[in-house]
Amino acid sequence: MTFTAWSGQRGNTYTVTVGSGQNRRTETRTHWTPVSGKFQRFFDDIPILANSGMNREFIEALEPWPFQDVVPFDQRFLAGMMARTYDIELDDGFAKGKSRIDGMIEDEVRSRIGGDRQSISSIKSQMSALTYRHLLLPVWLMAYRFHGRTYQIFINAATGEVQGERPYSAWKIAFASLLGLILAVLIFVWMSDGKLTISN
Repeated sequence: MTFTAWSGQRGNTYTVTVGSGQNRRTETRTHWTPVSGKFQRFFDDIPILANSGMNREFIEALEPWPFQDVVPFDQRFLAGMMARTYDIELDDGFAKGKSRIDGMIEDEVRSRIGGDRQSISSIKSQMSALTYRHLLLPVWLMAYRFHGRTYQIFINAATGEVQGERPYSAWKIAFASLLGLILAVLIFVWMSDGKLTISN
């Protein structure tokens, strides 16, 4: 459970016309209003990767996990399977979890500030009723080599979500960029009624 007190400014944008004659132009400005508030939010089942040998970015991208289907551990679940144990201790795991929670709280503060722009002055959060669970989650791992480099694939074995690396072809990217540039020029010429003027 978290309790958060926050303060900041809500920015609403508007346009004004300034200048005259050839210097007449429209400017976008922001009107700032001070705002503040408090709220409680309960976070349940914030998963933290507890093994340093796996790619955290890809593992987090496998979320969400069906935590409602979690069952007590039984050694038979691992028959014929390889399981990685944790090597990140609880204190470090809590720091990583708190960082994720802080990010979600900041997103909610911005949502509560509202407006077109948000400026956060302060966020003060307190946590209580902390609990921990050690879970083994099913992930299929695959690695393959391509042109001397190893690429990893991660699959959420509960939902089928796939994340990982893939090789990129430099010449294909260059060709696609060149093709996009040619297409942009053709569209420009077409929008100009086929008249393309080149001046010295």
